[in-house]
Amino acid sequence: MMERKDIIRNTVTDLIDQDYREGFNDGVIIRVTAALDEFDGSGSQFWNHMLLGRKNEAFEQFFGSDADLWDLYAHAEKISKGPGAFVIDPRDIGF
Repeated sequence: MMERKDIIRNTVTDLIDQDYREGFNDGVIIRVTAALDEFDGSGSQFWNHMLLGRKNEAFEQFFGSDADLWDLYAHAEKISKGPGAFVIDPRDIGF
């Protein structure tokens, strides 16, 4: 039986395999949120935990306290921000 951590593992592994680069509104967190929504409707809860700094809760509830999975997620995030990712240059917005 699939669990939330399996959905996360599958999603980030697919992104890593694709050498994924994030777009304007399409990062790893958005992809995982959508996959969790499709799986059991828990995507918004995951999103809230991750963006509001409740990473310990996310680690337990969504990653099954699996440190390797947490590292895999972080690796996918790092890859997604590599060359070719969408980046806003602060000079373009007046900074």
